[in-house]
Amino acid sequence: MSLTDLGRMCRFRTTTGPYAVPDVVPEFGMWLTFLTDRAEHSGTCVLLPVTTLLAEHWATGQSTLENQNLASTMAWIAPPAGLSTEQAMADAEDPDVCPPAGPSTSPGFDNRHLAPAIRNFGEASALGDLNALAAAESELRELIAGQIQPTWSMVWQAISLLRSVPEAPRAAKRFESDCKAFTDYSDYQDSGALPQRKRDTATGAARRLSSLERALAGFQSAMAFNDRFVLADQRSTSEAFAGTIVEAEPGRMSTTDKNQRDHGPTSPSVPRTLCGWPPTPS
Repeated sequence: MSLTDLGRMCRFRTTTGPYAVPDVVPEFGMWLTFLTDRAEHSGTCVLLPVTTLLAEHWATGQSTLENQNLASTMAWIAPPAGLSTEQAMADAEDPDVCPPAGPSTSPGFDNRHLAPAIRNFGEASALGDLNALAAAESELRELIAGQIQPTWSMVWQAISLLRSVPEAPRAAKRFESDCKAFTDYSDYQDSGALPQRKRDTATGAARRLSSLERALAGFQSAMAFNDRFVLADQRSTSEAFAGTIVEAEPGRMSTTDKNQRDHGPTSPSVPRTLCGWPPTPS
C-alpha cells in the first residue's frame, strides 16, 4: 500500500457511528495526502526517496530501475570497509544479508522464520499462557527488527553522505516555498476544512497540472543557475542565452481577447537580460 492510498483510506474514516475512529485518524489522512501531493512538485524537500537523491549526485553502473535498490546503490557508492564493490553487490543481492527494504519481507524469511513465529504466537494466545505469549511476542519483535535494522542503518549512512554535498544556492528558496505551503494548509485545516477530494474536478485537475508544470520549469531553471554543467547543456541547445535589451517601451500596454491587461515583453518589470542567462549583477 502506498502512502497516497493510506492517506485516502484514513481521511474519509468517520469519527461517529458503529465504525468510529479517533479524531486523529482522518486528520492524519488529510496531512498524509497533503504531503504526498506536495511530494509531486519538482524541487520540493517533502518525502524525498533517498535512492533518488543518491542517484542525482553519484553515478553507478546500474540502470535507473536498479538504482532504486538502496542496498545495491550503497554498495556502489560506499561499500562496507574491507569489501570490494563486487563483494558488496553480492551481499546486497542476498536477502539474508540485506533484507528487502519495504513492507514485504522475502519469501525465504517468511517460510523459515516468520510463519513459525506467528504460529507460536497464535498457539500461546489460544492457550492463554502468558509466559509463552511474552516469549513469542519477543521472538516476533526480534525477527522484524532484524529485517528493518539493516535498511535503517543504510538510510542514515546515505543521509550522512548527502549532508556532505554542498547546498545549492537556491535550495533555501525552495524550502521557503515548502514552508509556505505547509503553513497555508495548516491554516486551511484550522478553519474546519473538508478532506481532499477522491478525484479532482476538471478545473482542479487543470490548476494542479499548471502548478506542477510551473514547479518543474522553476526547478529546471534553478538547476541551470546552480550547476554550470546543466547551464552549458541548456546553452548547447539554445534554450539559454545571454543578451542585453537595447530598446524598450515601458509605457506600452496591450489587452488580451478577454480585455485583460497584458504587459507583454516590454514591461518595466522584465529583467534587462534576455531569459536571465546569466543574471545581470545588481
